[in-house]
Amino acid sequence: MQKFQPLQLQHLLLDKLKHLLWNKRYLTQNQQQSKLCQIHKSAVENPAISEAPTTAKGDLVIEITKNSSWISVKDQNRKVLAQKEYKQGEVLTFNGNEYALIIGAPGNVRITYKGEAYPLTVDGRVAKFKLPKP
Repeated sequence: MQKFQPLQLQHLLLDKLKHLLWNKRYLTQNQQQSKLCQIHKSAVENPAISEAPTTAKGDLVIEITKNSSWISVKDQNRKVLAQKEYKQGEVLTFNGNEYALIIGAPGNVRITYKGEAYPLTVDGRVAKFKLPKP
């Protein structure tokens, strides 16, 4: 199970809750704010809470966590393994050793490589990199 620092967990929970609440048309803005405060308080009081682990297994796991992301994954022989726009909730899994990735909207994905969370530097609209890092 992946462990998060309290601040990371707080931001992750708030982002997910905002997405869920703002899609519920029947909640007023005050009700939404109240729910956010309750979740925020719970995460701060219990920093041991961890995100539910993905059930996907593979050397490379890419989870689309919000909205959508255009993703291209190629293997070491430059064979295209995936190349299209993926929607929130979709999970891609690959088994192998070397990959070339292009991630559009990198802030919308979570990557796990060889069982470890792979931090994406979100400094623009597209991330291009290879795994493992040369």
